[in-house]
Amino acid sequence: LPFEVVKLRLQTSALGGRQYAGVGDCLRQIVRGEGVRALWRGAVPALASATTENTVLFTANSLVKRALLADVEQPTLLQLAACGGVAGAFSATAICPAELIKCRLQFQNRGAGAAVAAEAAPGATAAPGRAVRVAAAGGLEPPYRGP
Repeated sequence: LPFEVVKLRLQTSALGGRQYAGVGDCLRQIVRGEGVRALWRGAVPALASATTENTVLFTANSLVKRALLADVEQPTLLQLAACGGVAGAFSATAICPAELIKCRLQFQNRGAGAAVAAEAAPGATAAPGRAVRVAAAGGLEPPYRGP
């Protein structure tokens, strides 16, 4: 998870007004400016997202194969790939809200980035609060809205 926080900060550095020289510099700036705990910000939504993703993915894949390939003795690679694609679409849809919350928590930092994070979900500093703020801001629509 710490490298995911660093990755997100590097990807959004222009939005937050920060510039990093690279991965190591970003890691150092986060630890110096916000402490080691900042590297674990968003861990609960990340775990929830991974659990949800795997549960939905394997369940959907099983159900799709059962529905579409019930009469097929030996499915082709293309048929299995299609079933996996459909299951992946269900999984991606299911994890989008948790991923949004995780990214907002990981992006939240002191300085210029805090203003952007506060605008994204004002008043929420922890995952449960952020989830409530995201839902209150517009129900299920915001996580699927896009940039």
